[in-house]
Amino acid sequence: MLTGRHWRAWLGWLMLVVFVVVAVTSLDWTRVLQEAAAAHYGWLTLAVLANACILVLAAATWLLFLPKGGRVSPAKVFSIVAVMSTASNGGPLLAGHAAGIHLLSTRAGLGPAGATSVMILDQIAEGLAKWTLVVLAAVLVPGFEYRGAGLTIMVGAPALALGCAVLARREHVLEQFADRWRGWRGAVLRLVADTVHRLDAIRRPGRFSAGVGLSILQKVAEGLGIAAVALAL
Repeated sequence: MLTGRHWRAWLGWLMLVVFVVVAVTSLDWTRVLQEAAAAHYGWLTLAVLANACILVLAAATWLLFLPKGGRVSPAKVFSIVAVMSTASNGGPLLAGHAAGIHLLSTRAGLGPAGATSVMILDQIAEGLAKWTLVVLAAVLVPGFEYRGAGLTIMVGAPALALGCAVLARREHVLEQFADRWRGWRGAVLRLVADTVHRLDAIRRPGRFSAGVGLSILQKVAEGLGIAAVALAL
């Protein structure tokens, strides 16, 4: 007899089949075949490899950001990153982040606080990677103009990293504050305190810097993949 878990698995596969059928039937196959015949498969291969590198680098970043005592295999982290990437590309805004936190919490066994801490560190590292690219563009590209997003990254990414670093070293203050409250407010504050307690990587400059470096490489791989697709078509 099928259990609830089995029913969810079958339902997931059924939804996947429906989405694939809808996607396939909505394509203009005449144009698809024409574009495929004219495409440069060397560049397409490079684009596929670049996108695969993004997933590998993201998984490596998460392994660096696991909280102390977190034991998760690289293969499991990679599978979670792959699912998160799929949800991010095909789902609504923040669906990928929500899926990543849920899977880190349940499948990886990190719990809500541990999973959220990994996602926070990942987003900080990504912000600093974008900050690095904006700075490089400002230095190397003649006539580079700061847009609203660029200014937000320039100011926000370092400020967020600094704020989390300070909180991570003052975690006892949050714990004391959470102990003063009861009910749902106390539960929320304890979750925040537990999450900050698990920001281990940001207390270790070498490990956190390595994570930022991997995030920068992710951005390089993204740019390479986009350029390869453009050249292929």
